[in-house]
Amino acid sequence: MKTKQRRKHRTALWVSFAALVLAVLAAAMFFVYIPAADRTLSSAQAPEGALRAAVVRFGSTGDALQTPMDEDRILAQARTIAQQARAKGMNGLMLVVQTQEGSVYRDWTSPALESLRQNDTLFHRVDGLALWCQAANEQKLSVYAVIDESVYDETDQMQQWGLSRLARKYPVAGVRVYRPASQGALFDTYEPLDGQDGGEIAGVNSAVWTQPQALFLHAVSAARTGQDFLGAAFSWSDMNTDPQTLGLMLSALDTDDVPALLNYTPSNQLSVSYPADGATVYTDACFVMGTSDPTKELTLNGSPLERTGEQGTFGVLVSVQPGDNTYTLAQGDASVTLHIRRPVPQPSEMETEPTEPEPIPHDNTQQVEPGTAVQINGWLVSLLYDPSSDSNISETVRNGAVGVVQSCAETMRNGKITWAYQLTSGDYVLAYNTTVLGQDVDRASFTGATAQSTDEGETLSFTGQGTPVIYSNIVENTLEIHLYDTDVASDFAVDGSALVKSVEVSALPDGAGSRLVLHFDQPLWGHTVEFSNGTTQVLLKPRPVQAQDPSRPLAGISVLLDPGHGQDDGGAMGVAGAEAPVEKDVNLAVSLAAKYRLEQLGATVHMIRTDDTFLSLQERNQKITELQPDFFIAVHHNSVDLSVDANQSAGTECYYFYPAGKQLAQTLVQNVAAATGRPERGAFWGYYYVARNATCPAVLLEVGFMVNPAEYEQVTDEMTVWATGDAIARSILACVPAS
Repeated sequence: MKTKQRRKHRTALWVSFAALVLAVLAAAMFFVYIPAADRTLSSAQAPEGALRAAVVRFGSTGDALQTPMDEDRILAQARTIAQQARAKGMNGLMLVVQTQEGSVYRDWTSPALESLRQNDTLFHRVDGLALWCQAANEQKLSVYAVIDESVYDETDQMQQWGLSRLARKYPVAGVRVYRPASQGALFDTYEPLDGQDGGEIAGVNSAVWTQPQALFLHAVSAARTGQDFLGAAFSWSDMNTDPQTLGLMLSALDTDDVPALLNYTPSNQLSVSYPADGATVYTDACFVMGTSDPTKELTLNGSPLERTGEQGTFGVLVSVQPGDNTYTLAQGDASVTLHIRRPVPQPSEMETEPTEPEPIPHDNTQQVEPGTAVQINGWLVSLLYDPSSDSNISETVRNGAVGVVQSCAETMRNGKITWAYQLTSGDYVLAYNTTVLGQDVDRASFTGATAQSTDEGETLSFTGQGTPVIYSNIVENTLEIHLYDTDVASDFAVDGSALVKSVEVSALPDGAGSRLVLHFDQPLWGHTVEFSNGTTQVLLKPRPVQAQDPSRPLAGISVLLDPGHGQDDGGAMGVAGAEAPVEKDVNLAVSLAAKYRLEQLGATVHMIRTDDTFLSLQERNQKITELQPDFFIAVHHNSVDLSVDANQSAGTECYYFYPAGKQLAQTLVQNVAAATGRPERGAFWGYYYVARNATCPAVLLEVGFMVNPAEYEQVTDEMTVWATGDAIARSILACVPAS
């Protein structure tokens, strides 16, 4: 009996022991066993191209998602945000899965958020990360699990075990630690855990949202230096409040085939680049420029010389006395002696009796009678308020225009007397810019126009005869055209136009001609008047608008960039001399940087030149006519007369001819100055040939001064060149209407 009892007791013990073992095993399985993640899912793969990730936080503070954490709501919310992220151009999600409040994934090493735990059942635990991975995979988004630095302890072995299991259990592309940037830094960082694939993910913090060019420069710098830059992560709340800035930054991440622009470092050897030793000057001062060692004191004739260039370039205005002048520049064991001569007037020269001036020759132009018709024979010819000046430009007219002479006046050009003809408009044209047709020329007359659609807009071909001198200007939603010595039918109409809504005809004062006003539903973007085979044509360019894709807002926009000078025409020499970059080189570098950034934003970019070649002004203008761009920018760098202190000349300025270019000029000055730290010199009307022949906003940009040591070091610094290119691109974007 006792034996049977002992057997029963022993059996019970074994059963209890087995139950205990099973319980322990079950617990171990519950806490330890992790099924292998499916690495074929999109969420588990690193994205193709640069990472563009939305940062999503969970919890009760800041921009965290605060929706109650039951499964249905988690999945619905995750799907909504994943869809929106994809629509905004994202290819990844950065999920902050562990904070001081708890975790959205399930592991015994890290307590889950209370809002998750309260929805657990006896046999099922709510797993937020698994649900978000499911939603991300549906949208083909990569998922990175992020651990907040405030709860990360690299010495905590238990936490490291849990994070290692997280990387295996869930279909994530990686596990990263979030580290906020130090004060003043532009980017937070998402650093990989030990043993995981590296590569930088830049966290875009609030500072970058106010200066989006920072991400572009960061990405370009990484590409140029060979850094493993994976992409950037953006706050979900910021993404939704400022979509335009987001678009700028998304486009900046596509840094394929980044070209080298300028590979130049100022020499630290003491040398003088200007003037040449033994030079003769005729002024009482001369600006001496050169290079030096920035770490050593530089003296001029024994006195310390203050340098404005941080990398050793210098420029100093020296007084030049009549006769021979000697200047010695020295630093350390090196010295350079410069001799400059200023001629001394000889007594015999000063006492010479005045002589009768030689008669001024006349060129081969002729005076004509009032009523004589003349035809413009230059590609683009200026009409002047005052025949004695070539700076008082009122209008420009194209080759082929015919005007009627009212009177003649003599003036001086190139050391010779020449004739200027006053036309019916009241302005003067220089005689050598015309061909005399005589007095038996039929008066121009038009009965209407026919519109033909083109890729750039519409071309209006006038019905009738003549190629008159035409003044035209856009005023709000109208194009006002003055046709001199021209009759226009009162019932003038434009057939087949999708742009012109109505036409108004009236006479100009004093019988000078006719006034034609074309009305539109929206303002025109640009226009020009051309004469082709005796036909008068007006080209109409409608206003462009930004594209819907926030990362490519300039899709469909055409830009023509003109890097000034080229080949034998070097433009302004820089502080470091002719062997260092001169103006033509820097103009091209800035234009290439702008082209790269504009293309990132979706624009179609044409270049007048892409290498060290030269085109004449007429050839450049012909390119404008051929391409009919939406924007034209001639890129130049400034200089001053080297008889003044060039250290005092600094900053960015821009010139326009037609009112359409004024906004672009102002925006360029503001943005380039802000990007480079240079002064804003302003936007001005200027008589520049390339800006007078465009159907679009056209400007000439002077980025900075080649002869100012501080600015020369800037304009030849590659990253500053990239910053300038970005500023040009953003200026164009700012001038394109959103709708």
